[in-house]
Amino acid sequence: MKRRTATAAAIAMGVIILLTAGMWAYYRYSVTLIDKTAGSMKEYGRHYLFVCSEESEMWQAIFDYARQAADGTDAVVEWAGKNSPIEYSTAECLDIGIAEKVDGIMIAPDGSEKEKEAISRAGDAGIPVVSLIRDSPDSGRVCFIGASNFQMGELYGGQILNLLKEGENRVCLLSDGADASTVSNLLYSQIVTTVNAGLSDGCSMNLYTREADSGNDFEAEEAIRGILMEEETPDVLICVNSVQTECAEAALIDYNMVDEVQLIGYYASGGILSAIRRELLPVTITCDAEQVGTLAVTALGEYLDSGHVSDYLSISLEAVTSANVNRYVRGKHLAYTGTGGEGS
Repeated sequence: MKRRTATAAAIAMGVIILLTAGMWAYYRYSVTLIDKTAGSMKEYGRHYLFVCSEESEMWQAIFDYARQAADGTDAVVEWAGKNSPIEYSTAECLDIGIAEKVDGIMIAPDGSEKEKEAISRAGDAGIPVVSLIRDSPDSGRVCFIGASNFQMGELYGGQILNLLKEGENRVCLLSDGADASTVSNLLYSQIVTTVNAGLSDGCSMNLYTREADSGNDFEAEEAIRGILMEEETPDVLICVNSVQTECAEAALIDYNMVDEVQLIGYYASGGILSAIRRELLPVTITCDAEQVGTLAVTALGEYLDSGHVSDYLSISLEAVTSANVNRYVRGKHLAYTGTGGEGS
């Protein structure tokens, strides 16, 4: 029995060593590529790690802006695990950063307990972690960069009021598995408060929630299609991230339900803006990716320089509709052309 136990332990240790070696080899390779992106070797004063399991257009934009902002402060940002043949969890990516002793970490939390433990380990190692868009409360992160539930609830609630019809309206709020239950509850409560304050006579809202995890496109798509196939379909469907929005838009088109279900999207990707221009999507709530990326670098720099940073940095949100989409595109200098909308 002792020999079997010793053999099992040796095998387990071997697996851990191989995994660690693989992670280390990938990490060193990635850093070398970053150092050579300008065509010549460059030394950086600080090295930040960007940890995100979603490779959507929104997160790519946030990463690009963070990298640009960091370059102006003699720092470099690396997207941990991206383009790797091995799929690492956010907790594993955090451990990579800890092992390499990076200066700071910016993360899109997935809400797992292992991730929270890894964030705590980073803090114990003297590495500050800032959470982006989604918060990771009680994890040891030094700063959350995102919109408050009050702000989001007011904005979503105002758009819901614009879409309600006479009688009872079934409104489905999609939740993300990465969000803590307290976050979803606060958003839900503020939406109810905002809508109730503006409801007209003869109109009511029945708000309910369904989960559609954005960590996996297939799972999000299946969850949304299931909602649309329920006996009582929602009159309004609210998305809280870009993955849900794009999956919901595709499902509504496939099931010929564009006129039946009003969709409130999130973020202004090229595909989402196109849907608004074609009136397949009445409105999307979007954040400023440049603001998020820049604030992430600023927060890490401030903490490393002074040992302190604000616990919460608020970002701005904007509602984009067919009436203002052209103005929005021009204001953001986006490469999109078309006709219609305000100021076209």
